[in-house]
Amino acid sequence: MKEAKSAPLRVAGFVSCSVLLATGLLVAQRSFGDPRAIAATGSLFDDAFFYMVMADAVVMRSELAFHPGMLTNGVQPLWMGLLVAARSILPGVDMDRISLFLGAFAFLLGTVAWLRLLLHRIPAGTILGFFALTTLSAPFQAWVLQGLETPLLWLLIPVHAIVLLGALDRSGDQLASGVLIGLTSGLVFLARTDCFVFGIVAMALVAVQRSWRTLAGAGAAMSLVVLPYLVANVVWFDALVPLSGRAKQFYLELWYPSLSAYLASDEWWGLATAFLKNMAWYPLEIRSAPTALAVILTGLVVIGATVSQRDSVIEQPSGRRLLVWLALSAGLHALVMYGYHREVRPYTSYYFLPETLLLALSLVSMLNLLVVRFTRRPVVVWGALALGSCAMTASSVPTPHPAWVDRLRMAEHLRTSIPTNATVGAYWPGALAYYGTLPVVPLDGIIASRDYQDEVMANQRQLRELCQRPRPHLVVNLGKPVPEFLADPPSTKPWSWSRAGLLQMVQFGLDRLEPRAAFGNWALFELKCGRTESAAVSRSN
Repeated sequence: MKEAKSAPLRVAGFVSCSVLLATGLLVAQRSFGDPRAIAATGSLFDDAFFYMVMADAVVMRSELAFHPGMLTNGVQPLWMGLLVAARSILPGVDMDRISLFLGAFAFLLGTVAWLRLLLHRIPAGTILGFFALTTLSAPFQAWVLQGLETPLLWLLIPVHAIVLLGALDRSGDQLASGVLIGLTSGLVFLARTDCFVFGIVAMALVAVQRSWRTLAGAGAAMSLVVLPYLVANVVWFDALVPLSGRAKQFYLELWYPSLSAYLASDEWWGLATAFLKNMAWYPLEIRSAPTALAVILTGLVVIGATVSQRDSVIEQPSGRRLLVWLALSAGLHALVMYGYHREVRPYTSYYFLPETLLLALSLVSMLNLLVVRFTRRPVVVWGALALGSCAMTASSVPTPHPAWVDRLRMAEHLRTSIPTNATVGAYWPGALAYYGTLPVVPLDGIIASRDYQDEVMANQRQLRELCQRPRPHLVVNLGKPVPEFLADPPSTKPWSWSRAGLLQMVQFGLDRLEPRAAFGNWALFELKCGRTESAAVSRSN
């Protein structure tokens, strides 16, 4: 009898040690090394450099701003707070190195938390399959380790689940458990504000299965974590939500005002791209709306079929409760993203980490039904899949990406060649500001102040406003070499808001843009404004 009980424990221990060791080794090759060389591979998202620049600004100038004086809350608060704390403790370490280390550390801690959550809730072999599609997969690592807040969410979702499901699995009313549920719900919200839905689902489950005392403890604790952030937003920024989302919604209303225009664009493909990007060996790319819709519907069918199954899919009743909880939370999150946020283009697929994790867990659970029919040792089959995923990840070391190499060359040019009394404005300004070591006006408004969004961006006069500044320069990715762009500039509305700057250049007047430098498709122009333009801008103010 003792041997029968110890066997599952040995398997669980072997699975845990193997996953942690392999994940650590694979993450090390992606996140540890020369940060600039890592940036040249495109492994860091441009928004990651927003956080780096702003962390320096908070510590050095005591202002939450990407550009001096342009205060904004357009960041996820917990990740921003961790970077600021790390910058204060380690003033001599570069922010890109700090960002990479914190992301990798959170990723590894999250792997431990997921192991703790899944062990004894679902079969050991299925756990191996889950990690084969996530931490051991190169696409998943590249997707999560982009220098943004995603590793924090990867960590806090299972921590929240351990606390919540543990309280629901136990009998009796526990005020302390309610407090922990509220605290972890609040931390998930601070990691990504659109994940407030996890707190809503947690409160609903507590209300149904526990007494008012547990619910009161959870509500009070969550309020203690969340309300200071919300009050600070209203007092300092006159907005509950991060201003970055407000800017994106403005562009959506400008370029895609109707439902038909929105559906004809690629603005809603993020969920489909996330479903593909989390797989270890996905063969498809999003090329059309029918493909995106087919991927989303297939994912929903897999998830629905798994959640509707009984205990044959999972090992314990608590495992089914885990799937139901994650399905409720991820489903509500998807509704919020598509019903309110709406700007979910393919590159924003990292927004959909909860939905992707639900799909991965559902997929391996369903496939396990087939595996157990053909073998008595399903853990061997899933172990082979995990080894294959490890081998592919180990052999897929990121290499320099030409577009990012050119971007970093432009940043170096700004650092060494732009006069100190000049002004630089840019679309996609993150890496340019960080590696260029100079203030950059964020012309797309994503990381700008509310006043800039209302007075400049809403009137589409970013370049005219730039003319009010000393010696104005513009950096932009033209999508083609400068001569080709000047010979054939865009004449219709952009296919996405991030390309809106190209049309604004045409409206401003290409003859008033003097080319100064170019690296690949990245171009630097000096604006020829003149007194007439400056006077017109002054009158509009």
